[in-house]
Amino acid sequence: ATMVVLFLVAVLSLLRIYLHRTLADFQRSHGRITTANYNAVQTIWGAEQTQSELGVENFFEEEVSERIEFQDITKPALTRKKTVRHVIPANPFLSPHHEVTLRQNPRRKGSALYVGYETACRFTWRLRNPAGRDVHSIVTFPLPASGAMYDEITATLDGRDVLPQMQLKDSALVLNRDLKPDEAFDLCIAFTSRGMSYWYFQVREAREIRDFSLTLNLPDLPVSKLNYPEGCMTPTKIEPTNRDQGCLVSYRLDHAISNKGMGISLPSLPQPGETTRAVLGEVE
Repeated sequence: ATMVVLFLVAVLSLLRIYLHRTLADFQRSHGRITTANYNAVQTIWGAEQTQSELGVENFFEEEVSERIEFQDITKPALTRKKTVRHVIPANPFLSPHHEVTLRQNPRRKGSALYVGYETACRFTWRLRNPAGRDVHSIVTFPLPASGAMYDEITATLDGRDVLPQMQLKDSALVLNRDLKPDEAFDLCIAFTSRGMSYWYFQVREAREIRDFSLTLNLPDLPVSKLNYPEGCMTPTKIEPTNRDQGCLVSYRLDHAISNKGMGISLPSLPQPGETTRAVLGEVE
């Protein structure tokens, strides 16, 4: 009986050592998330996207004369002309309305899955020259992520294509144009892109937000899995879609002042072999 007991103890000890090594090998080769792989996926696929609101600067320039007098009264005074820029501080935004469709597209790197997505964005603004005179306007649309891929880009002004007139400067699309007194116009910019982990929108400029709407269409993210990036406000409305497999998240603001963001943070993914790894751990 003693020999049998000792034999069983030896067999179980060897089996436990084997299970321990098997579990360690499994954990190393299945579902192991690393910072290096995450950064590599960002480089290949695209990073997290933070979309800022359109920037508009309205101004006019005036040439003024400046008289320079010397302490020595025998020297004649000098007159110098210079150009002075007068910036119009009034709010040019009348009604921004934005629509974004975001679909999940997980990416695999090494032995793990990383949260990825594809977006189709359409941003529309109704703007007006708030000054009672001719001004020059610089419209700046910041792209949401440096080094990301943007496809199918369109930019229209009152229905006319203005993308060839826009400059790409400091990761932003820039449009210069002259405006008549109280002139109003509609600007629309659309594109497709892709990123990871979360999508975020924010009105960074301190101004009154009037007649604003942002609609996030999430066709493959149910309401039960909704989560928001840090610093986001609560959506105005959430509607289930696609037989409760997706949802529609809406933000609506009018005569508001806020620098809180709006957006979505995607849920973490179940990793390959997660159940098998748990079973091996229990067996050991």
